[in-house]
Amino acid sequence: MTKTGLANGMSLVEIPRAGLSILCGCPENAVKFLIKGGQIREVERDGERFETGPNAILLSELPVQGGGFRNLGEFPVLQMLYRQGMIVPGHPNNTGVRPMIIGMRDQVEAQSRYIYSGNYGLSTVEELAMAGLDPDRAVECLRMKLRFAFGSIRKTEDLLDLRVFDGHAIELRDGVFVRRKGLNRYEFLDSGQSVEVDLSPGSSGLELPYVLPRRALSPSYLSIVHIGEGDGWDPDRPCMASLVQFDGKYFIIDAGPNIEASLDALGIRINDLYGIFHTHAHDDHFVGLTALLRSERRLRYYAAPWVRESVEAKLRALAGIGAREFRMYFEVHDLAEDTWNDLDGLEVMPAMSPHPVETTVFRFRARGAEGSRCYAHLADIASFAVLDAMVEKDARKPGISRDLAARTKAIYLKEADVKKIDAGGGMIHGDATDFMGDESGRILLSHGIVSIPPGAGANVSIARFGDEEVLIAAKPAGESTPPLSRARGLGAGNAAGPTEEIAAYLRRNAPFADLSPAALVMVAATASFERILRGGKLCNGPTPSLDLIARGQARVSAGERMVETLGPGDVFGEEGILVEGGRFFEALALEPMEVCRIPSEAIAERPILLWRLRERLEARLAAVKCIFDFSWRPAYSVGESAIDSQHVELFALIGRLDARMRSSEACPDSAGLVAELADFARHHFATEEEFMRQGGYPELAAHSREHESILREVAAYRERVDCGDEGALGELDNFLKDWALKHTLLIDRQYMPFLPGALASRSRPSQG
Repeated sequence: MTKTGLANGMSLVEIPRAGLSILCGCPENAVKFLIKGGQIREVERDGERFETGPNAILLSELPVQGGGFRNLGEFPVLQMLYRQGMIVPGHPNNTGVRPMIIGMRDQVEAQSRYIYSGNYGLSTVEELAMAGLDPDRAVECLRMKLRFAFGSIRKTEDLLDLRVFDGHAIELRDGVFVRRKGLNRYEFLDSGQSVEVDLSPGSSGLELPYVLPRRALSPSYLSIVHIGEGDGWDPDRPCMASLVQFDGKYFIIDAGPNIEASLDALGIRINDLYGIFHTHAHDDHFVGLTALLRSERRLRYYAAPWVRESVEAKLRALAGIGAREFRMYFEVHDLAEDTWNDLDGLEVMPAMSPHPVETTVFRFRARGAEGSRCYAHLADIASFAVLDAMVEKDARKPGISRDLAARTKAIYLKEADVKKIDAGGGMIHGDATDFMGDESGRILLSHGIVSIPPGAGANVSIARFGDEEVLIAAKPAGESTPPLSRARGLGAGNAAGPTEEIAAYLRRNAPFADLSPAALVMVAATASFERILRGGKLCNGPTPSLDLIARGQARVSAGERMVETLGPGDVFGEEGILVEGGRFFEALALEPMEVCRIPSEAIAERPILLWRLRERLEARLAAVKCIFDFSWRPAYSVGESAIDSQHVELFALIGRLDARMRSSEACPDSAGLVAELADFARHHFATEEEFMRQGGYPELAAHSREHESILREVAAYRERVDCGDEGALGELDNFLKDWALKHTLLIDRQYMPFLPGALASRSRPSQG
């Protein structure tokens, strides 16, 4: 048994006797770290060349740490399935053994949903239609996805061996065990040997598998800077992305792993960005969203609606961030497809591109003194050979129409002054030879280790990090171009009086310590010190706020049950800010107190504060989970009697099932109650969705998907729960608590303002 450290919080444990190679921790660029560490190599067997590498992943208990995702299994799993050959028919490494995912129940289930979303995106005609595609195009899109998926969309559990901790230890294979020793600390045991791993990244800062050259940018009216030209397998370069500089504003196209490091090499911070254009949700274009979530202000998010829906679905699976919360972090702007969308002078046109998940290519243009100039960004395109092979005349079979193949080629080949293309090759990437007759001004090859094809024209070259394509040097009509966007502002020392005092106090306390001096002053200007008498409630004003305790103690309760005691430096009120109508938690002063009260408006526009408060709410919910007993309390009401009565019945049914599972009977039969729960849940969700539909609730589609996810999981437990399956019963108990806490008591509160009673009170004329 050996252990090899690869990065902060990431190591590889190998147990050759049992055929196990376990990746412990899975941060950004995990595959690249494995390649750099010599743990992925090319071998040959039975005339087939393929890669070695891990065949199992041990997940972190904390999916986000240090501001980054820690459970990014998509690319490691793809490497196992395809590049190692574990799923390829007839491959010498396809022995019937599936890649293993190991971890706590909530993380294994989240990873299962996230990998499914990464494989397929929106996977039904109904989901595609809800995302804005007309019925015919939704059917066409699903046919295309099925062709990429070899004819069928498979459950994650059919592809992976999911192993959940239902106690402190699991047997992995042939007498090899792994046991949990503490938060993110595990020990592997085999034949008297042991090795320990710690999946926490520590505080040693950002690690990169590659070295980035530093570049200084010059101001221009419209320019494109290349900030990533590799793919998810290239260990020496960041993944394909571009920076658009327009009229003093910075936009990025896609956000791959460690996007902040790529920007930093150009002297740009996340706070300097104005917005992001998003092509699709594969990890090498997606995982940098966590960096954008830590901006001091909401960035603009531009994508076609069905791409955004796919991104939201994946982010919800990976980090529990739903559609409503996504809009708290980003200012969402849906783009119309196949038309020019005018963004204050910068025009952008997205067009659908065939890919396993919802994907668009982008064209950008702006007008300068000598006319319009255009940039085309073609990430994750399909080669013409692949498009032709996908053509299927029978509309009932997986594939695409000949018309779609022709339209797609025409979109790819449309001329531009500068065009960057994915030339990565293979089944889901482009081929540089398809563009050899393209008469665009410059064609730049990107997305992987690429080379210029023989016979290519002088207009073809390879995109390199930091190179800048200036399309329009100066603003038209002789106007000066403003300086590059920067998060400038007053330092805290420029504040006067009470604001200066509050800013100094905030600076000493989380979550405000991360703010720049300028942002700190702006928040402090809205805040005030307030006194609360013994027995008084924190955050008891008419509008949501956050209370930062300066003096005294308070007791936090949930449904009349004590959760924790707060003291100086602690905060309360995050639920009311993050969850509309949130009132599950209550805090009462145990003695006279003084708090620094910050109104929600000062926090809502600062994603970095929302992110820190979200972490606090998750920790508080975890504490409640330990004491939760499924007893209904009036504090749980959503204010609509029909729904409340169903919630009461739902809690009673879950409570009976929970009691049955905890029964001392030798063989408690729970299958009947699980079936009853599944039937009632379907009826209850239909009732809720009808109320939401009548009230015009804007997040109905996303909420409906949450319901579908719950029903799928209940159905899965219905198949598994049987006498003696203790593992399934233990997992089901945890699942029921998550359902009751996070969905019924938190997510359901978000539609409260759209219920009939709330709508009626809104429409009543005010008195006096």
